[in-house]
This record gives sequence, C-alpha cells and structure tokens, in this order.
Amino acid sequence: MTHVLSLQITARRLIAESILLLDLRSVDGTPLPAFTAGSHLRLSLPGGRVRAYSICNDPQQRSVYQLAVQLDPSSRGGSRSVHEQLRTGDTVQVNGPHNLFPLDETASHSVLLAGGIGITPLMSMAHRLHTQGLSWELHYACRSPERCAFMEELTSGPLAEHVYLHLDNGAPAQRLEVADVLAGAPKGTHLYVCGPAGFIDAVMANAQTQKWPEN
Repeated sequence: MTHVLSLQITARRLIAESILLLDLRSVDGTPLPAFTAGSHLRLSLPGGRVRAYSICNDPQQRSVYQLAVQLDPSSRGGSRSVHEQLRTGDTVQVNGPHNLFPLDETASHSVLLAGGIGITPLMSMAHRLHTQGLSWELHYACRSPERCAFMEELTSGPLAEHVYLHLDNGAPAQRLEVADVLAGAPKGTHLYVCGPAGFIDAVMANAQTQKWPEN
C-alpha cells in the first residue's frame, strides 16, 4: 500500500558537494509507513512539480525518510527547487513509498555498484543487507572525496568493511574495474547498479559479456 503524506522537513544539510540531505518526519511524531530497500518517494515541489527520490536510510527506521538530492546545473526546477526553496520546518506532500528496485534477500551474495548520486537507493540496500547478516559488497565510484555522499557513514561505520571507494582523481590502482568485480563475484551473486546512464550501460555491457543471466 502507498500513502499520500504531509511530512515536515526537520533537517537539511549538505553531505557532499552539491548534495543536500533532507530528513522528513511526520508532523505529530507518529511512525511512518514501512518501506523496503530500494524504495522511493514522489515529492511534490513548489510550482506543482513532482519528482521521485530514493529513500536512502535504513528500512528499520520508522521515524524518518531521508532523501539525498544532487543539484543538477541544468535543472529545470526539480533539484533546484529542493536546494533553493525547501527549508527546515516546511511541510511537504509525498506519495509513497513505492519500490521499482526491490532487493532479493534470498541471494547468496549481492554486489552493489553505485556511480555518483546513484548511491542513494543502494544505501538502503546496504543497511538492510548488513542488519540481516547477509553477504554483500558495495563499490562506489565518484569523481572526488568532496563529491561522495555518505562518506563518513560508508568509511567509518558498521558498513565500512563491505565498502570499496573508487575515486576518479585517486591513484589508478583503486579505480573501479567493473569487469574484474563481476568476474570475481561468486556463483549465485545478484547485481544491483544505479548511476548515470553511461555508468549503468558499462556495467550491463560487462555483465552481458561475462554471460550473467538477465534476471
């Protein structure tokens, strides 16, 4: 079941260059509808625009939905409205949660590949896989440390032992080699990828070359 909710922005903060994190909570403090890893909300913005943003916090948390929004320089009103018009204390309308990108918890191993702001749905997956004690790894490719969202959470918290950070401006040895990651995955691994179109296409092409099953 999905819901139409009026939620309050209780916090907003930059967590990386051009990436704003919003905390959305119920106005009266009641628990929010449960969501599953990979879910998103449809957020109503000033001017009548509606945009979908992934929920990036732990699905165990029922008190808050966290949305991370990257400012797109060519934005026609979506991310720009979030960054420039939404303020702490504002009430916003959301529709959801919806999930078109569900996590299969029966997999023997899961590989999460994130490019840039594509980390957002994979964050909720990482939290879920960790709390369930399942086998997983996350590879996060971004341009520089300043452009990496959730850096502290990924590198110094309980998720850190499963996380591999790949920086475009870092040493060549640490850059993401998609073919190697896929070739090293154990049999039965499930693959999740989110990021810019070129990143997704490269991952899919490598998977097809290595004859990963489409499903």
